[in-house]
Amino acid sequence: LYEHMIFGANMHYPQAEDFLARLSELGADYNGRTSEEAVNYWFTLVADSVEPAMRALGSALREPAFRQDELEREREVVIGEYDRNESNPFYHLQRGVDRALCKSAWSRKNPLGERKVIQSTTPAQMREIQRKYYVPNNMAIIVTGDVNPDSVFALAQKFLGDWAKGEDPFAAEPEQAASGDHLPIFEAARSDWFVTEPAEQGPLPHRQ
Repeated sequence: LYEHMIFGANMHYPQAEDFLARLSELGADYNGRTSEEAVNYWFTLVADSVEPAMRALGSALREPAFRQDELEREREVVIGEYDRNESNPFYHLQRGVDRALCKSAWSRKNPLGERKVIQSTTPAQMREIQRKYYVPNNMAIIVTGDVNPDSVFALAQKFLGDWAKGEDPFAAEPEQAASGDHLPIFEAARSDWFVTEPAEQGPLPHRQ
């Protein structure tokens, strides 16, 4: 849900349509992806648009508005993704395997999230995610293509250089970490097995 909201309104673009219109003006192909360990956003565009694209990206990362009307709209889009996944039997199989393997760490290994959470998330919760995890020391910006490295570093300094470093979210709250160093990932014994069906909320564990 946060990934979808990053393409919404921010301080420099008061409506999501304004931000997306600016990306269209730049001829950008853009998207995002949420995985178990990271969220990726990307713009693909011509080299002479790197500066305005980095300015737009900086606005989205640093100053998202999290408008309630946009949240309601994107909430429905994400629930649609959830519905499509639930209509696939292999989704329930993979979900059951992940639950059996990750056990107490399941919520940290579930990129799609839970329906009830998606349906109830508030702008305040979005801002808490931003405060904790969207800090420069928890990010990387990668620029490839027909660009001059010195120019790219200068642009990064121009648009992002005054962005204050935040606390390491995984040092401050180690129980939130998604690595085996902090949580018992992959706890299942070889003798574990489960049965799962689409109508169920999760697998039925069995131990020999």
